Amino acid sequence: MPFLPFLLALLPQAVHPAQDAKSKDPEVRLGAAREMASSAAAFEKELLEFLGDEDWEVREVAAAALGSLGKSASKAAFDELLDTALEGPVWRLRRIAGESLAKLDGRAAYEKLVKRIKGDEAVPALEAIALLGSDVVGWADTSPLSKQLGEKVEPVVRRAAARALVRLDASSLRGLMKDADLALRAAAIEAAGETDFRGTSELLFASLADPGLADVLTRRCFRSLQGNARLRVAQEAQADLESLIAAGAKSKEPVLVERVARLVGLLVDGKDGSREITPEFAREQLAAILAGGEPAARAAAASSLGRVGGDEVVLLLEQAVAGDESARVRHVALVTLSALRAEREEAFRKLAAERLVGDDAARVRVAAAVELAVVGATDVVEPLSAALGDADWRVAVTAAVSLGITELVDGAPPLIALYSSEDWKRRGGAIAGLARLRAKQGVPTILAALEDDEPLVRRTALELLRSISGEDLVPERKAWQAWWTANEDRVRLSVPEEVKRRRAELEYVDDPARIFEGLDMVVLESRGDRIESVLAFLGLECRLTRSAQVIQDALHPDAVFVSNCTGEVLADELERIAWFVHAGGALLGSCWALEETIARALPGYVRRLPTRGQVLDDVPAYATDPASPWLAGAFPTGVRPIYHLEGAYLIEVLEPELVEVLVDSPECAAAWGDGNLAAWFRAGHGVVLDSVNHFDLQGLATAIGLKKPEDRMAYAVDHLGLSYADLRAQRGESFWKRLNTTAQRIKDLSVFRLVTNFVRAKRVGF
Repeated sequence: MPFLPFLLALLPQAVHPAQDAKSKDPEVRLGAAREMASSAAAFEKELLEFLGDEDWEVREVAAAALGSLGKSASKAAFDELLDTALEGPVWRLRRIAGESLAKLDGRAAYEKLVKRIKGDEAVPALEAIALLGSDVVGWADTSPLSKQLGEKVEPVVRRAAARALVRLDASSLRGLMKDADLALRAAAIEAAGETDFRGTSELLFASLADPGLADVLTRRCFRSLQGNARLRVAQEAQADLESLIAAGAKSKEPVLVERVARLVGLLVDGKDGSREITPEFAREQLAAILAGGEPAARAAAASSLGRVGGDEVVLLLEQAVAGDESARVRHVALVTLSALRAEREEAFRKLAAERLVGDDAARVRVAAAVELAVVGATDVVEPLSAALGDADWRVAVTAAVSLGITELVDGAPPLIALYSSEDWKRRGGAIAGLARLRAKQGVPTILAALEDDEPLVRRTALELLRSISGEDLVPERKAWQAWWTANEDRVRLSVPEEVKRRRAELEYVDDPARIFEGLDMVVLESRGDRIESVLAFLGLECRLTRSAQVIQDALHPDAVFVSNCTGEVLADELERIAWFVHAGGALLGSCWALEETIARALPGYVRRLPTRGQVLDDVPAYATDPASPWLAGAFPTGVRPIYHLEGAYLIEVLEPELVEVLVDSPECAAAWGDGNLAAWFRAGHGVVLDSVNHFDLQGLATAIGLKKPEDRMAYAVDHLGLSYADLRAQRGESFWKRLNTTAQRIKDLSVFRLVTNFVRAKRVGF
């Protein structure tokens, strides 16, 4: 045999993708589908066969590829995509099929779909119609959609019909905005933001004057005003918006002025570099509101000015910090100004120092103390030291931690002196500050704190000694004194490089085992919720406590405290929790913990929303800002978590400039008055997150109507975020045969992923 042909015979031969399409291995078929997708015209027949594949990702790739054929696709492709858009097992597959259908022939698709908007196929048919695009707008007879808005039609169908109708005829928004179903109005508003209808801005803007407008609708009006403007002729949209804003800023309705101020911040800075109004116009309107609006409107204006930027804005905010009569406005202005401080750092610190020692509101003094936590800033030592004697312990504790963050040895003497206080909160602040300062002259005080009467103080001292030593000695002063005597000359109290390296790595780590490694997670055992069960399922450890034991079990600023629903604790324990947050701890709560723990320990930010009865429901949850880093991984593309509300306490936000709602639900709002499902805020050096549902009572355990294994698989993909890859690995497992065994193996971790993001941020240093 000639040498060259012999060598060629030994080389692996390329397999034609059509051959791989017959493989029993779904990974191989997926690879074949992807290869065929790059030359879809040559493999239309094979791609059509893939639309019936057992593996849903293979079907998804095929559906998208067939869409790329456009008008050249066969009738068979059109028919198969139509069936997939209506009957596909998971939402993301149906959506991709609907988008591809629109690319093939939107008008023909409408004629077919509109005949299927009744019965079991009504919702997927209406969802597909909403995807058909500009080719159908102004052409389609939308009267069949309007008929699906009748009072006797099921709410879920009416809502889908409203979305589809607005996408094809945006003028219908006017009538739909008056509908009694709040969730339908939300769907219509969202759809309006995906159209270029000029009348949208006026209709949405008018609704902002309604004092009873739910938070979920207010947010959607804001986003749709922005989305609509981006789809229209830029100059025309800008002129319309600026005209409406200018009139709204002068309104006699305080709630409209407040909402206008919040809207301006969004329109002048879309976080992606886009602007729907000019900075000059935004500054002019916000300055007018800041000068003459009600406190809530002025606070909103101060917050939005931070998105405008510039020297004139800095001056406006400085004036508000120094002279506004409302503590709320001064607080917000100071926090906003902090983000603009880069080029005026010394001037900002001087202003914050003046507020720290001279403001008559404790909340402003606390905020000022936080802003003065600057490493190496010698000019903050004096005002922070003076604040250690503040009449309000929250100010003193926050200032003590800030003094420690400076890492200046001049901060040690005042902190050591503070430890002589008879008030445990101030002694705890002293040790928390010394723990951040890491100065050797503070170690004798830290050692003495191991014998403090207050367990919280003892634990804070112990955690520092453990971190600098790498030892886990008994929590007694004698043992640690001996260790210090033997090691004082060689021990470095600065944060070890290994710790710094791990913190940096955590920014890019998704594995909970690494994120929670070595974390002291203290969990309040309670009657309604059990995050400890979720942690155990994931192989993570926690430290359990319960009401009447929180004091003895001792919190410390490096810990995370989780208040399970029902969250009831004693008054003395609430004071420890408030101290813990101000000193730098992270507080997480579920359901009743909103009222029983969070609102009682840290009043003024959020509270329980009054409802007409006990909130018992299952509602879809939506990310208010899908790009938020706090929501990373919690809402994968195409996944809609279902929040199981079992006597839930919904969130009423008291100060939207300081509290960010992360998750909401129009369906919840339609049934119960509003739908804020998860929110967070900062207090002192710490952070607080509340979720209205339970950490563990979620997912398949509370799902109904899932009779077949495929139904459970689809639910896991659509609502629990189970990836196609994980489904492939587990599709053949026997646990899918029963709902209870499936629930034990496939967990809803959407809320836990939210928790994980906060834990990561805390350990990295926010």
